[in-house]
Amino acid sequence: MNEMMQHPGTWLFEEGMAYSTGSDFKKMDPERGQLMIASSASAGFPLALAFCIYVGCGKNGLADGKNLKSAFEQFVKIENDTKGYHWAQFYMSVCYDHGYGVGEDKA
Repeated sequence: MNEMMQHPGTWLFEEGMAYSTGSDFKKMDPERGQLMIASSASAGFPLALAFCIYVGCGKNGLADGKNLKSAFEQFVKIENDTKGYHWAQFYMSVCYDHGYGVGEDKA
C-alpha cells in the first residue's frame, strides 16, 4: 500500500468505523467511533478528513451539496491514490447510489 495507508491516523479511523458500525467484533458505540474518527482527522488522515466533510463536520446528518461534492471528490482521489482503499470505495458507492455530490448512478 502507499504512504497514506501507513499514516498514524489509519488505525484510529479503522477502529472508529468499527465502533460506529458495530463491525470487526466491536460492540456498536457511535459516540466512541465518532471520537476516534475525529481524532484521526485531527491527525490529518485523508479519509477521516473526507468523512468529516461528508457528514458535515459535527452537524447531524449529511453536509450540504457543496460539501458532498467535495467529499465525493476526496473519496475518488483517495481511492485512486491507494488503488482501492475499501472505505473510499464504500463511500464512493454510497455517493453514487444516492446522488450525494455526484449524479445518481445505481450501477
